[in-house]
Amino acid sequence: MDSKTFAISIGGKGVSPSTLRLRDLYEILHAFEAAISFTAAQGGGQYETDFHLVGIKEGNSADCTIAIANPAYGAAVRCAAAVANRNLSELPERARDSLLSIRSKARARNWHIRFSDGEGMPTAEIAADTDFITDSVLSGPSSIAGQLLRVGGAPKPTANLLLLDGRRLTAAIANKELAARLGEKLYHVISVDGEARWTSADWSLIDFKITGIGEFEATERITHVMDDLASIAGDFWDEIDPDEYIASIRAESD
Repeated sequence: MDSKTFAISIGGKGVSPSTLRLRDLYEILHAFEAAISFTAAQGGGQYETDFHLVGIKEGNSADCTIAIANPAYGAAVRCAAAVANRNLSELPERARDSLLSIRSKARARNWHIRFSDGEGMPTAEIAADTDFITDSVLSGPSSIAGQLLRVGGAPKPTANLLLLDGRRLTAAIANKELAARLGEKLYHVISVDGEARWTSADWSLIDFKITGIGEFEATERITHVMDDLASIAGDFWDEIDPDEYIASIRAESD
């Protein structure tokens, strides 16, 4: 089977082929091979990585030459590119974990581990102080409600909103015309439509771009709106036991 080669260099104080422990070398090479295997399998491919150590060069670092089967080489390039970009979020979870284990080794030994010299492969390094983005970023249409506190800015206008949970959000506005319309809603509680980005780790909002004004608008403070709803209900809920009420609803639906 055809193969391509690239280099993995392990550097740090006192590191050389004669001082590098075999266990450390094995753990680093095994972790990168695992990252390649999981990445290659992401699209449904079942490639044999056929990962071989074909040489170690003497010097101030341990420079290893690796040969890998051609079908899986593209996955090796993807892994190196993710390391170079400091963003592992597009790799499979188990590939991310494998690369993060290499970082753990680099931190424990204060080493720097470099991937290079491969065809189409960017030079990439994992060091003790390397930080990665590991969570996927998801995006899609969404709506947000809050009190509009500020609108303005040039050339790219933004809006500052006080969300209903008390957080503040600065959101980009699609165009100046929309910014002018939003300016008429200043200090009102409104809903806005747009494009949101979230992190997959905890679904926290990363940013929001306003593309339209929603249908909801309350000219009073939101607390006043809630007070009005409470006054309409009166003392209806005072004699209601929440647990019994929910249980009765469930019983009726059975």
